[in-house]
Order: sequence, then C-alpha cells, then structure tokens
Amino acid sequence: MKQTARLPFSVAPTGTASLLYGVGSGVLTALFVAFGLYRQRLPQTWRAAGARVAMPPLDALRAAHSGIIGDYVMWLTVGAAVIGGVWAFTLT
Repeated sequence: MKQTARLPFSVAPTGTASLLYGVGSGVLTALFVAFGLYRQRLPQTWRAAGARVAMPPLDALRAAHSGIIGDYVMWLTVGAAVIGGVWAFTLT
C-alpha cells in the first residue's frame, strides 16, 4: 500500500471570527468610500462636527508635507523603517 506524502503545513478551516472580521472590514471600507464620494451631500452640522475632529490631525500632516521631494523621500524611508521594525518585532 502506497502512502500519500503529507504536506509540511495544515490549513485550518475558516472560523466565525475570520468571517466577521472580513465582513466588518468590507463594511467599514464601503462607509469610508461613501463618505469620500458623497461628503458634500451630508448635512452641514455633520460636516462641521467631522471637521472639528479631523482637521487638527490633517493640519499637522499638511504642515509636515511641504512638497519638497526630499521630504517625500524622508517619509518613504521612515515608513519603510517602521514597517521593517514592526515585522522584525512580530516575527521574532
């Protein structure tokens, strides 16, 4: 009798938590897209409330990005270093 070779890994079946995570992220993505496309149609009070919350961090980002190419290279380098650091920390 010939034995079948076993794979060096096993694939676990999809659980409820994985399905809920996928559905939740899809719904959240659709909401962000709808907000980006149709934010001018929202009532003025909602837009004003959103601006009070979102504008201080956005103003800080706008101040950090001056439009000089060196700044973009620096932010790209910082982002790559942060991602590399997160990977190094989580994979060890």
